[in-house]
This record gives sequence, C-alpha cells and structure tokens, in this order.
Amino acid sequence: MLLEERRRGARLGFTLLELLVVVTILAIVGAGLLAAYDELDDKTSEGVSAHTMAGVDAAVRAYTMSERVIPNELDALIAAPPPANLLTDPVDISGSEKVALLPGKIGGSKTLGPIGLTQGQLDALNNAGLSHLRFLDPKGNDPASPAPGSGGSVTLDIPDADGGPAEVGPLLDIDIPHRAHEVPRPGSGRNRGRGYAGLLGVSSPVLQWNPDRSGGGGMYDNTKIGAGPDDVILVFGLGNDASVVGATRGRTQIASAPVFGKNLKGDYGRYLLLYNVGPLGAEFDKAKLQIVMNTHGDFIDEMITEFSGQKN
Repeated sequence: MLLEERRRGARLGFTLLELLVVVTILAIVGAGLLAAYDELDDKTSEGVSAHTMAGVDAAVRAYTMSERVIPNELDALIAAPPPANLLTDPVDISGSEKVALLPGKIGGSKTLGPIGLTQGQLDALNNAGLSHLRFLDPKGNDPASPAPGSGGSVTLDIPDADGGPAEVGPLLDIDIPHRAHEVPRPGSGRNRGRGYAGLLGVSSPVLQWNPDRSGGGGMYDNTKIGAGPDDVILVFGLGNDASVVGATRGRTQIASAPVFGKNLKGDYGRYLLLYNVGPLGAEFDKAKLQIVMNTHGDFIDEMITEFSGQKN
C-alpha cells in the first residue's frame, strides 16, 4: 500500500525533460513579448518625436511672426576658437570643426561643415535677426583628450559662468550632452557646458545641409524638404539659450528646448532647425525656416510614415 502511494506520487511530479520543455516555452514567449514591447517602444518614440517636431515648427514660426525675427543664439553645432574679444570680434572659420557629439548622418554624410559664411548669407541671417550662434570651445570637443573615464580635465579658452577658468572633463563623459553649447559650469569637477555666444561675420563657420547631387545633377535632399535645388540650407540646433526658449516678450515661447529620445548615450539630441538662405550668389533678403528635423536627419513626414509602418 505504501509502495503504491509512492509510485502514484512520483507520477504526479514532473520529469526533468518536462521541466526543460516548459522553461523553453516560457523563454520563447518571454522573448516574443520583449520584442513586441521593444517595437511598441520604438513606435511610441517615433510618434512622440513627430508631434514634438510639429510643435517646435509651429512655435518657431509663431515666434518669428510675433517678434519679426528668427530665434537668436541657436546652437551652431560647430566648435571654433573664440575670438580675442567676444563682444566685438566675429568667430572665424579657421580651426573650426563639427561638434563631435553629433550622431549618425547629421555628424557625417548629411551635413557639410564647417563652411564659411558669404556676405550674402550673412546678410540673410542678420536681416532675419540672427546675429549670434553658440559655439563650442575646441579644447572641449576632442573625444580622445582627456581620455574617457580617466578623470582628467582640460582648461578651456573661454571663462566659466562666474568669469573664472573653465575646466571640463572628457567630452564623452559629459553630464548632459544636449547642454554642451551652454556656458561652462563653475566649480571643480564640473563637466557640462563648454560653449559661448559668438558674433557672426563673413567667414564665420556654419553647418550646411548636404544635398544629394547624384542622378544628373539633381539635389534630391533639397527638393524633398521643399527647397529649391540650388538653395543653401544651414543647420542649427534649438538649444536652451535660443531666444525662443523661455521667451518673455511676445506671446510665443518654448519653456524648455526638447530632446529627441532615440539618441544613444553621449549624443547631442536637440531638434534641428534648417534655415534656407537662398542660392549662392542670389541669396534671399532674409533667411527662412525650411523644416525641423531630429538628429537622425528625419523630418516630420518621415517620422509619421515610420510610425505607421509605411517606410522601409
């Protein structure tokens, strides 16, 4: 009798093989749920980004209509040596370079830079109200020096917010990469802003949207954003120092410059404003906002089609 009960109890348990089968099934189901969650998370991010870009576009255009100027002190996305006198001397292209925190296509194939402003392009920006951009001190733009994780620091050529010497740590260890264009934070061990407001002049460095000139001379990247094939499009970041952010004059303001959520750690993630200054030698009287993009080089229509699953 006792032996029979033990046999019956053994039959009620699970064999090792059965347990392995159950664990395998749970792992497969769990992986499927994680994949579905990841896809949903990506779609949510794309949908939010598309709405954010539309909101930024509307706010900047409303600000321009209300104030009759475009936002000043946008992020240049360029590191350039500060001039001897920041108040009176314009920033020059000599020794300038792209900001190393720019991700993907914007940091590579989709932009040309730095290029020097021509007189016509400078006039188009100045007439529209843009006189200053925020540049990075090149000493704080080197990803290799001081080495990431070393705890080392470098002294910039620009002062910190209190007017004292500005020391920052490795670029790739920066606290908030989206705030790299802001004034250096005072105090030892700080590693945040490394930027300054630079006056624009002829030959000041800017970043240019790079049109695809393949296919019989057509400039597809220009025409797909509604610009003329020969128009020069300049790329700026909408940082917290821009005059449209936290604006007190007029009726339009952006409380805080938004950040694109799909960037990797250490990437500059502000939204980009692309301004059209007209064809070379036949520049517009005033620069005009052409389109808003994220730092992956996507504009609103692209984000919406990605969200809906139409874009391959």
